[in-house]
Amino acid sequence: MREAIGWVRENTEARQLVISAQSYLKDSYYGAAGFIQVGEPYTEAGIEHVEMLLNL
Repeated sequence: MREAIGWVRENTEARQLVISAQSYLKDSYYGAAGFIQVGEPYTEAGIEHVEMLLNL
């Protein structure tokens, strides 16, 4: 994940990354990489998800 984020920072003009994450990964995986939850949880394909944002 850190390498992918680094690549985006170095090779694009993106100012933020927005992802749809499975809720059970929001803290341990995406939160650890610096993403923050925005909005309320929702169900997609029968699995709880949250939108997550990382400002670059």
